[in-house]
Amino acid sequence: MKRRVKRKTGQYAPQREHMPTRPLTTDDYAEAAKIVAKCHNSRLPLVLDLLKKAGFDLAPVEQAKQEAAPAWQDEKEARREHLVKLLNQYSVPELCKRLGLEKSTVSYYRRGKFVPRVERYREIVHILEG
Repeated sequence: MKRRVKRKTGQYAPQREHMPTRPLTTDDYAEAAKIVAKCHNSRLPLVLDLLKKAGFDLAPVEQAKQEAAPAWQDEKEARREHLVKLLNQYSVPELCKRLGLEKSTVSYYRRGKFVPRVERYREIVHILEG
């Protein structure tokens, strides 16, 4: 017969057992890369922090992130601003007809909630400005 354990109330601090560590291998880094690649952007800081606590050297990742992100973000933000200005010159039904897009897609683009990929952005600009 199982013995029932009464739960404690209040603060609970789990006891951590010391686990012997082993040197990280390239397979470990490959597995960590898979985890990061599948991670949702909102959870990425948490996942990177856990990997750092596990002993992974994330300095190259953080350095690459700082070097690459600003240029990419600036380009995307420029496309967003240009598209919002351009699309707000027309009505939603007219844009749907001219661009062949759904009403919801046009609405998201007009509000700046979504930014189309570069190819679609160029098509939209060509249709509306050309």
